[in-house]
Amino acid sequence: MSRSKADPSDAGSFAGAMFTSDRLNELHIKDHVPVILDLDSPSYNAWRTYFALLFRSYRLIEHVDGSIDFRDMKDDDEWLAVDACIVKWLFLTISQGLFNMVNSRDPLVYAMWTRLCDLFLDNQLQRRVFLQGEFFTMQQNDLSIGEYCTRQKVLTDELHDVGMTIDDSVLLTNLLRGLHPDLG
Repeated sequence: MSRSKADPSDAGSFAGAMFTSDRLNELHIKDHVPVILDLDSPSYNAWRTYFALLFRSYRLIEHVDGSIDFRDMKDDDEWLAVDACIVKWLFLTISQGLFNMVNSRDPLVYAMWTRLCDLFLDNQLQRRVFLQGEFFTMQQNDLSIGEYCTRQKVLTDELHDVGMTIDDSVLLTNLLRGLHPDLG
């Protein structure tokens, strides 16, 4: 697969721009993915969503979807540089524990992305039990209404990712059950 170079006249045009490794390395990943992925917190759905949007926005999906075989790109220095940049982004947005679990000598994005996703999706039963417990025992306590509702929504999304759909009536019942007594 051949790559076209970025046309300098397209520098201001998002739709026409090719994102080179130099431009991608200047990107502050935490501005685009403001979540740290950790096994002990339900952050996978948000983390994956931010990255999915980033991959589509910068036309990088081929690095994580398996559509391009690394062996076909091993002589393409620019493709390898972009791949390395994405690996760096992943490292900067995961916990130290996850880093230790997925790091390898010569990491490639596709392999790293797959390992990270597998850690969360292959352990669906365990994560489902953990998330169900957190969802059904959650109390508002000192959280604002907005923070409390947002947390309930995040847990609902995380449960959906592991195969458990929470319908609106269950969400509403659980939300009301956990409200601070002063709001009763």
